[in-house]
Amino acid sequence: EEIYLQEEEDEEYIPPPKKRHKKDVNTICNECGKKFRDKSNLSRHLKRGHKTVKCERCEKDFDGHVALNTHLKTCWFRCEICDWLTKYKTGERMNGHKRRHVKE
Repeated sequence: EEIYLQEEEDEEYIPPPKKRHKKDVNTICNECGKKFRDKSNLSRHLKRGHKTVKCERCEKDFDGHVALNTHLKTCWFRCEICDWLTKYKTGERMNGHKRRHVKE
């Protein structure tokens, strides 16, 4: 391990980390358009495949977690009995609502 000394000081000096290279425009996935820093990252992406993820609230499919997370900001849980909507599947709001159906 190399140790660098700063001028006029006896303390150990380790230079800052090197800057990362900019993305190479040639490393773009032809299937989804996602850009990658290098060919090895693109290769790993292609091996994993383009998997869809399902929203547990409405059962719609999305191309990846970024699209799903964007969707979840506006998606609501629906009561199976009366179509009442809430953002929270568990908790007092949903539990209180379900108790109304028990009384009916």
